[in-house]
Amino acid sequence: MKREKPRQYCKQWPTRSSPLLLGVAICLIAVAGTGLAQTERPTVAVSFDMSQSPFAGMSAADRDDIAQAVVDKLATSATRRWGFLDWVPAGNGSVTADAAWTIKIEVEVKTITVNGVEFPAETVYLNHYADTDGQAVRLHQSDEAQRLYDMGAPRPLQDPQGLKEDLLKKLGEQLDQLLNGRQVEQALFKVQLSDQLMFDENNEHIIVPFRLSDLRAEQEVQFKVRLVPVQAVRDDFELEEDGAVDEGEHEGYIIARIIDWSVRSIDVSTPEDWVPELPALMSSFDAAHVFLQDYSPSLSGAVNTDDGVVLDPEQ
Repeated sequence: MKREKPRQYCKQWPTRSSPLLLGVAICLIAVAGTGLAQTERPTVAVSFDMSQSPFAGMSAADRDDIAQAVVDKLATSATRRWGFLDWVPAGNGSVTADAAWTIKIEVEVKTITVNGVEFPAETVYLNHYADTDGQAVRLHQSDEAQRLYDMGAPRPLQDPQGLKEDLLKKLGEQLDQLLNGRQVEQALFKVQLSDQLMFDENNEHIIVPFRLSDLRAEQEVQFKVRLVPVQAVRDDFELEEDGAVDEGEHEGYIIARIIDWSVRSIDVSTPEDWVPELPALMSSFDAAHVFLQDYSPSLSGAVNTDDGVVLDPEQ
């Protein structure tokens, strides 16, 4: 079936704080004044912190080299699994991050007694902190998984290359578990994908302002749309990808159908391609926040970087 192309104009949906600012729009034309493409992926700023570790005394050049290798490793691995996000080094002045992921070397000191004499003993850990909603949370790992150097084990205090090799080996083991774990999935799905939806020309289809290729996916993508009303009550509905616009300026944008409906003011049996009351309903709310609900990557081949920034993977 041929899909109708979307309207080429923007139905304004002002924010409550300012009627002149287009906080939400039922379209995907770029918002005036933002200078941002509407299909930009959200960004996660990646950083590495060894400032409180036994290795903080290494030269600045060595620390920078180690940090870049660690950040590149995480960014490359995370892009393969969670490619709907752009993973970039923290501190990139041209990027405003939507979330943050920090890797830290941390030390736990315990007192042990040998022949009646007490000694401080250190265990060195490699921990991960994710901030996707304004609060950094340490990601759960077993003690063994997070342990970089056991108590009393030799540590490469004067060997930057040895430390980097140990870090990358441990990080690879950790990311195999973390990036496929439920805690990371739940955290990343809190990152807002968009604050816009659009409807087709005849008000018959819901359009999500991304192509599947923008999300680095091929199929089976699901979304949650959270409506924020004047009252402190939240309504939402869920969408799944159901085709694409086949012509016009927004060719390839995702057409979605409703698969779950939790908006109490209107009864809807799901699945449903369209709800006639939807445009009027959405205009009665202050905002509509779009999140991913289910995601499977479709990446293959190498993931390339340019100065630490992960480029689109080869398909």
